[in-house]
Amino acid sequence: MEKYFFEENPNPAAKIAFVMWTPFDYYVYKNIAKHLSEAEYVVCDTWYKNAKTRGAEHIHKSINLLKDAGVRWRVLSELDDISIIEPFFQKYDVIAAVHLWPPLDSLSFEDWFSRKKSVLINYAATKDLSLFGPCVARFDIVLADGPYGHEYFKLLAESHIIGIPKYDDWFNKNIDEAKLYKIKKLLGFSKKTVLYLPTHSGLSSLYKFHGAVSSLADSYNVLIKLHQHSRLTESSIVQK
Repeated sequence: MEKYFFEENPNPAAKIAFVMWTPFDYYVYKNIAKHLSEAEYVVCDTWYKNAKTRGAEHIHKSINLLKDAGVRWRVLSELDDISIIEPFFQKYDVIAAVHLWPPLDSLSFEDWFSRKKSVLINYAATKDLSLFGPCVARFDIVLADGPYGHEYFKLLAESHIIGIPKYDDWFNKNIDEAKLYKIKKLLGFSKKTVLYLPTHSGLSSLYKFHGAVSSLADSYNVLIKLHQHSRLTESSIVQK
């Protein structure tokens, strides 16, 4: 990756790292991390190899989100060089993540990651193939969103059911009204509204339905909530 300067706002007392690969990860963590004074976020480069051509835009998006939220963070753009990765994580006693992706997963796993206390936070719809792989066993603890996932996770690691913290703001009615108003202003109130939420890559319906969904805009308000990886894996469709 080309060298860039990244703004940081580290927590001098940090002993717990919440590892982010996309801005979306912040919403998974935030209602857990806010209770931990020794926590900070670690913004990493993307897992998607062909995305190197995007430069640092995705990292800056995460930084801007964390800055607006008034939280602490550091940046690690190196995914492979263990001489950089291991010293970076040396200060932490606990690493919390939603995946075992680089820079956490490496040939030096046994040399450094396994010496940390590690927590896997279950964040998505419980898709068996993507969530219940052998990598789960590399974590000390899994925080499961419900009993279905818990029954699988506990076969591989210590598992605890915590619900879904990313929905706390919704149920506590702690929604950003200014952002909600911004969306509502774009809607034509004489039209019904369609919400489309495709996933990405091989399981995505974008390949088949993007044209049909876009054509609905003449008669409906069409809200499309793209997956955070859609701009990487279906970039040409997203541009359309």
